[in-house]
Amino acid sequence: MTFLVVFLLAATAWQMSAQQPPPDTPLHPTVHAALPQNVEDYWFAPRPSDISAARNPALADAAAAYATGNYASALTSARQAQAAGGPLGSYAHYYVGASHLRLSNPAEADRAFDAVLAKKPEGQLSVAALLGKAEAAETRRDHAGAVAMYERLAAHPSIAPETVLSHLARAPLAAGTRSRAAEE
Repeated sequence: MTFLVVFLLAATAWQMSAQQPPPDTPLHPTVHAALPQNVEDYWFAPRPSDISAARNPALADAAAAYATGNYASALTSARQAQAAGGPLGSYAHYYVGASHLRLSNPAEADRAFDAVLAKKPEGQLSVAALLGKAEAAETRRDHAGAVAMYERLAAHPSIAPETVLSHLARAPLAAGTRSRAAEE
């Protein structure tokens, strides 16, 4: 019983000391950056023109057709989305490239992926375009070029490493350099 009383007194004293700031440290308000006066200046509030331009049913159709394996239809819809322009144009270029790749047109796929990469997108789109470009190089039997792109992707921290490393090992093997494949 004595132990319980001592424990409760110690816990109460500890909580009280944790709740009170030291007397010699004056409190000050937190300094924050000024908020924009115009709602359109917030990063999460798109401009009305961006909202109307983002509504691109052809791009949605391209993504849906690609997901179902209908690459010819995806290519047609992606080209329509490209022609419509807008802030999602890079995605339309990506679907053009991905569709060409699945339709065994690696040269056309390369051009579309180059158009995506030329815009220097951030995030998954740049990774997906570079991965598509590497796959196009493999399709053209340019295994050295594919290896260079897979190595660049392997250095990227946000990509699933097992996918890239698998491709990175397969490309030198296809080129006939078994020792290089074993290293990867």
